[in-house]
Amino acid sequence: MAETRGKARMDAAAHHGNKKQKIETVSARNLAKAEAAMHEDVESFEDFLKLMENSLSLDEAQAMLDLNEQDSKYGTDDEIFRRCADQMFYGPMDRCVLCGGGMEFNGSEFRCLGFFSEWTKCDYTTKEDRTKQEEWKIPEGTKNNFLKQWKKNQERRRRPKRNVPAEQKFFDGMRIALQGRLTRTQPEYKREIEKYGGKIVSNLKEGVTCVVIPDDELSLGGSSKLLEAMEKNVRVVKEAWLRECLAKKQRLPFDDYDVSTVLPGESAVEDTEDMLMAEIKLAGKRDVHKDSRLKAGAHIYERDGIIYNCAFAVCDFFASLNHYAILQLIELDDGTIYIYHKRGRGGDRLDVHERLEEQQSVEQGIEEFSNIFEDLTGNEFEPWERHKAFSKKRLKFFPIDMNIGYDACAGALHFRQVAVCAAHTKLDPHVAEVCKLIFSQESYRFALSEYGHLIPDLPLGNLTEFHIHRCEEILHGFAKYLKESKDEGIKRDITCVDKSNRWYSLLYSIRPLVFTDIVELAELAAPALECVRDISIASQLIGNMTEETSLDDPFDDRYSKLNHKFRVIDKKSPDYDMVQNYLQKTYEPVQFEDASYSVTIQHVYEVDCPDLTPEDKRSKKILLWCGVRTACLVRCLHKGLLPAIFEAPAPGYLFGRGIYCSDASSEAAQYGFTSIDKPDGFLMLAVVSLGDRVLELTKPKKDVSEYEKERVDIKALGKRKPDESEFTTWRDNIIVPCGSLTDSGVKDPFLDNNEYVVYDPRQVKLTYLVSVRYDEIGV
Repeated sequence: MAETRGKARMDAAAHHGNKKQKIETVSARNLAKAEAAMHEDVESFEDFLKLMENSLSLDEAQAMLDLNEQDSKYGTDDEIFRRCADQMFYGPMDRCVLCGGGMEFNGSEFRCLGFFSEWTKCDYTTKEDRTKQEEWKIPEGTKNNFLKQWKKNQERRRRPKRNVPAEQKFFDGMRIALQGRLTRTQPEYKREIEKYGGKIVSNLKEGVTCVVIPDDELSLGGSSKLLEAMEKNVRVVKEAWLRECLAKKQRLPFDDYDVSTVLPGESAVEDTEDMLMAEIKLAGKRDVHKDSRLKAGAHIYERDGIIYNCAFAVCDFFASLNHYAILQLIELDDGTIYIYHKRGRGGDRLDVHERLEEQQSVEQGIEEFSNIFEDLTGNEFEPWERHKAFSKKRLKFFPIDMNIGYDACAGALHFRQVAVCAAHTKLDPHVAEVCKLIFSQESYRFALSEYGHLIPDLPLGNLTEFHIHRCEEILHGFAKYLKESKDEGIKRDITCVDKSNRWYSLLYSIRPLVFTDIVELAELAAPALECVRDISIASQLIGNMTEETSLDDPFDDRYSKLNHKFRVIDKKSPDYDMVQNYLQKTYEPVQFEDASYSVTIQHVYEVDCPDLTPEDKRSKKILLWCGVRTACLVRCLHKGLLPAIFEAPAPGYLFGRGIYCSDASSEAAQYGFTSIDKPDGFLMLAVVSLGDRVLELTKPKKDVSEYEKERVDIKALGKRKPDESEFTTWRDNIIVPCGSLTDSGVKDPFLDNNEYVVYDPRQVKLTYLVSVRYDEIGV
């Protein structure tokens, strides 16, 4: 019986196997027929394309595309012919679901040819068939025999279907680690990588295929995690590899993008020094571009209040644009006129195009200048220069409004001049030590390089108030969208790209990012704009110190222009002891990446600053810490402390556009720290005048603008607070909250330490400038 059952199972298995083999044979045959039919279809289409190109003019092809509501301008002539032939052969396309633009099939997917806005090319693609059911229209009454014959054939011909290949999993089996500040967020890259078969991992122990880093990571010094990857022989590639893989829908070789052979630290310091010492080629509105190589005496042509010198930028992530341009009309002392025009991609020495052409007359030069301006921007020159009237056009540049003065990155002293001036100044040696930093090119170059805004060809440290205000408007509009919009998915993604394009077209960077949440704006965009604003203010005061050889004492000359003077305090004085005690008791080690830092006072300076508002208006005065970068110090000493330019759910912007101070020195120290190789910095102490009613809050209201309108005083409660039993009073009953930091007992605080916020600059008196040194603990 068992043998019978076994034989039956074997026969059934054989029968099933034969049936399966027959099915597979039939399937293979059908697949072969389908492939043959598709191949035949492609051959027929190519024949049709050739016939159409021989039978129609470009104007006729474009007219038909317009008639069928398709894009008739995008691409080369050959691409326009192919688009027209494709839709005649397979059927007209539906419109883009995002921007309403025309679509085309590129052989693998349907993509949009339109623009999401004048700032952003639409990047919508889909595998879903976007062919409409309606027939392709030809012009009524056409006399073209080819079109008339095609119309007759179309009525009795079955429309073939496009072959849309399945999504390729070109990252299949790859485990990719993302490192550093990339141009797109990790969640965005995660969706794309997983879509094509890959996986994002965070730990090098997880069998990482490669580590993707920002294109300029090594020039910025690298990181310990990057070094670990290289030591373990894990491939480390530039972000350009990942971007181009996604753009080309294929896995590209690592070789052209591999940085594994260069360890961080070998050339990073040299690269950074080269960057900081690079020649600034354009410093202001009246500055002749250095690459023109014109002799001494060359100057920017001016007439009727117009200065013929313009700088431009354009950023469009989807169109692969991140370029700057320069246009100048230059006059020599003998009256000879030149047009100088340059355009390129920031940070790329190869992607540069420039020309210098002598003009026959001033009038010809002005006409040529205006024509190039219109070609670059799509706008007329005079309305922009006289009234700032400008309308952004697709794929065109946007003008960067330069100040008349001289960018501090070029006008402040270089390192050799700083040493000479410090040695010969009549200023107090301790005051001169501060001047060495605030009147040095390096301070401003380093600050701009942190945000990717150090561009030798663009004076981004010398922008007009008008241009900075435009940047503020874009920033506020972006923040409002992120807070209030209900958009999701691809609509939200493309809107964030669009607004990021606007931002970087006005505030150009060699490493632009796509911002996707308001915290990123608060951490990266807003501080960058405040830095640019402060350097632009400093540029107007500093001017061009490098060429003022007639001055016996450049330090004293610029110091005398500051509205707030300062003097060093004796280290044995009670004031010094008070500041040191206050710093030590309210300081906890500051954490940066994998290291902790202590702070040591080098000198304390008393600042001569105007008095606060009358006592009868503000009864309570308290001495509080403020953080400051060296590049922003001239602004603080010249104009005082200014309100933040932004509001966001992040420290320093949480309660809107106010002036933020803290009773913890460690809070201020986080803002003053720059980098490991630049350990010297500054903290500030300011007397803040508060009213009788101070709002104590843990979180802001939804609409923080009410605080600014009502000019309320805010104490934002943090996790830690100074021990009140250790508070002291100082001159004129000013409270010094110099108690040891303890647990505040506040439930769910947003902040680590207390922050005080006021909205009227007259309530804040800058009192002490504290020169400090950051030292890594345990080293």
